[in-house]
Amino acid sequence: MTNFGSASGNRMARLPGSSMLLERLLLSGCLVLLGLAVFLAWSHDSDLLLVIYQGTDAGAVLFWRLISIFGSNRYLAPAVVGLSLLLWVGKQRATAVWLVLGWGMTSSTVALLKWLVARNRPPVPSLVQASGNAFPSGHAAESLYVFFFLLLLLAGPMLRPASRSLAGILRILLLLLFAILPLAVGYSRVYLGVHWPSDVLGGWAIGLFFLGLSYLFTAQVTAQDTVSLAAPEREAQASIGGPTGPGVVCKRTPALLHARNPHIIVRKTHDWFFAG
Repeated sequence: MTNFGSASGNRMARLPGSSMLLERLLLSGCLVLLGLAVFLAWSHDSDLLLVIYQGTDAGAVLFWRLISIFGSNRYLAPAVVGLSLLLWVGKQRATAVWLVLGWGMTSSTVALLKWLVARNRPPVPSLVQASGNAFPSGHAAESLYVFFFLLLLLAGPMLRPASRSLAGILRILLLLLFAILPLAVGYSRVYLGVHWPSDVLGGWAIGLFFLGLSYLFTAQVTAQDTVSLAAPEREAQASIGGPTGPGVVCKRTPALLHARNPHIIVRKTHDWFFAG
């Protein structure tokens, strides 16, 4: 049975306070970005475009073209599919499903708004191939959704500090990379002359909205999974004469318990890397 299939309607009230706070921050950020996009489109889009757009430095153009690739569906699509399969195999099926659903809704919303708004691209020579209408930026929306999803997945719901181990250092570096990449992708689309600055802000707003939606439902199921995973550990602790109770969770699990419960092996391996 899949984890997400057992979700009940009353889990919203049981979400941890930190998860609800992060959800509100994501949706608030979406509204702020959308407001800034409207403001720029109304008055200062052209001025900011001319400040960012540069077409003379061949080395810089090549660099920003490479950065822009990280927002392309050609590379994001297989990355999303591959990651979702890994999460599914690792018994994090709700996370896998909402990664794909959120990315699909982000892409669909971008396509719909491009058709509805029908905004022309900036009247400057484009330094990279681009087709279709301008608003919103699909590269900005989808790169923010995917890389920030990875950031939240790697950071954990409680944003636990990483240790000084090699895994902890690697985790910090990946967190920084996932935080910077969507910003760089958005900047590259303006630098290369294929989007107005407000297109990028609008794309980021869409990505944040669906990231918040995905995180909301994933956090609900994760909270329930934590409770369900603690049950077999308490039972094993009781079988070896250890303390038991609603608030007691076995911190050192016997090897025999691992052999009888393969899903715990997966969770321990996951925790080693993601908890640093």
